[in-house]
Amino acid sequence: MKDFLVTDYVFSPGASTAGYVDFINMPDFDITRVVSIVNQTRGVIIYATASADKKYSSVSGNRVFLNFDTSSHSASDKLQVVYNSSKALKTQDTDQQELTRLLNRLVKVMENQQACDSSQRQRVTIDAGTLPTVTTVGTVSTVTTVSTVSSITAGTITNTQQIAGMNQEQYINIARNAYANSIRNRLFFS
Repeated sequence: MKDFLVTDYVFSPGASTAGYVDFINMPDFDITRVVSIVNQTRGVIIYATASADKKYSSVSGNRVFLNFDTSSHSASDKLQVVYNSSKALKTQDTDQQELTRLLNRLVKVMENQQACDSSQRQRVTIDAGTLPTVTTVGTVSTVTTVSTVSSITAGTITNTQQIAGMNQEQYINIARNAYANSIRNRLFFS
């Protein structure tokens, strides 16, 4: 947010590099926050960040020495100073922090999708360990830990179409809905 300073300055006209504006009562003054200074009495821009001939020549504390020749101006002329307040910068920082937080959440969601191959099949990593040879297994209700599997014959595993009572498409739809409802609808582009 840009503020218009009305009384927090002292204007001392002078030749180029001698005239200055002193921003009194501004302990956190920063020249990079000054956008422009306009002499409203004379209708003249005496400082602008985008102008080569209307920039400042030096800064001493809160005093900004102007490159523009103000020797024909009066110290009682009314100035309009456009200044980015620290409140505006804090708001911008807060917005940037919020954006960073949302982007981190997006990355976290995308990390979950890295566990799928190009056919949207879930990859499974099984850590090291040993299992004695088992020829026939009737029914297994709960497996807590599987450490190492050295080889599996393709014909021995059946019914991998459903895991925990849900098929592959159900997992895909859950992931899509989570992305659409939690992140995508909160992204704004300008």
